Amino acid sequence: MKKVGKEFALDKATLGFDGKATQSVLASFEVVDELDDPDNINFLFMADIPREALYESAIIYQWAQLTPKTHAEIGKISIDCKVQVGNPDGAMANVFKVAIEDSTRSGKKWWDFNYETEVHTTIYADWITDDYQFYETKKSTTNFKNELQNCMAILKIPKADRNAKMFQDYDVKYGIRIYASDEDVAPKILG
Repeated sequence: MKKVGKEFALDKATLGFDGKATQSVLASFEVVDELDDPDNINFLFMADIPREALYESAIIYQWAQLTPKTHAEIGKISIDCKVQVGNPDGAMANVFKVAIEDSTRSGKKWWDFNYETEVHTTIYADWITDDYQFYETKKSTTNFKNELQNCMAILKIPKADRNAKMFQDYDVKYGIRIYASDEDVAPKILG
C-alpha cells in the first residue's frame, strides 16, 4: 500500500477551531523471519492538526477502512489507532471486520464495539508501547499553527492458515476524530 493523504478545511462554527488539518496514512508489509511469528502490516497514521485541538487529554482517533476491490468475501478490514495527548500510555490500536467510518460510529464512544462480533478474529492489532517520544506531539512541517500527532497500528497476520486473497487492492477511506474523553459520544470530526 502506498501513502495516502488528504487535507481538511476546518470550520470554527462546527469544531471550535479553524484552519487546515492534514492526515496521511502509510502502510507497509513486513515479513518476519521467525516461522512461528506473524508477519506485520504497519499502519503509520499522521494527523497534522491545529495546536488548539491538541489540548491535554484529548483523544486523537485515526482510522482507516479497507473495502476489497476483487474478493469481496474477505470483508472489510478496519484499523483504528488512538492516542491521548500528553499520555503516551494512552495509545491503543484495533482491527475490525465492520465499517468504522464516521457515519457508522455516530453517537458512540470510541471504544464502544461488540468485541465478540465486530473485532477481527484472525488478524489482531498491536501498537508501539515503549517509545514515548513517538507519541509526543511534534511541530508541523506544513503549517506553523499546527502540530503533528503520530500513531502506529501494527496488524499481525498469521503465517499459517491465512487467506491469500486478503493480499489484493482495496478502496480506502480514512479520517480523524477528536474525543474529549473516553465517555464522549459527539467527537469533533475533522474529515
